[in-house]
Amino acid sequence: MTADQKTQVDFYVLDTDSLAARGEFVARLLNKLQKLGMGAVIAVDSAAEARQLSELLWSYPPESFLPHAVDPGDGAHSGEDSARQSDELFVISARSPLTSVEQEVLINLRRQPPACHAKLARLAEVVIQNEAILAASRQNFRFYREQGYTVESHDIRS
Repeated sequence: MTADQKTQVDFYVLDTDSLAARGEFVARLLNKLQKLGMGAVIAVDSAAEARQLSELLWSYPPESFLPHAVDPGDGAHSGEDSARQSDELFVISARSPLTSVEQEVLINLRRQPPACHAKLARLAEVVIQNEAILAASRQNFRFYREQGYTVESHDIRS
């Protein structure tokens, strides 16, 4: 990304309150990125969420394989605050703060914007109809707009 390019920010708004549906949408998005040869970091709030998403990616979608690694953010790499280098296309990270990523896309499932937002080519937020997630997503949407990003919203019907 050049200095004059702005991060592309997309909000995918699902019409469900299901966390499982959110995970399945992320898997579909990763499947599409895999076909395009693009990598991604999926930022989650906890190591438990990272493990749960990893389990889903092993089984969904059943007709394909989504190569991924889990970076639980447990401090094993002292001083590092970036998603660790991986041979996998996709890295699930609970590292906080996340100040840099090496993949082309960051899918933010956290309740706050990533610290590395200005360094990204593409940023995606996946929103479900859960009050806590909706409130955090609204704050993130305002934050990105205040930063001068063009924010696109996509309604996803189940």
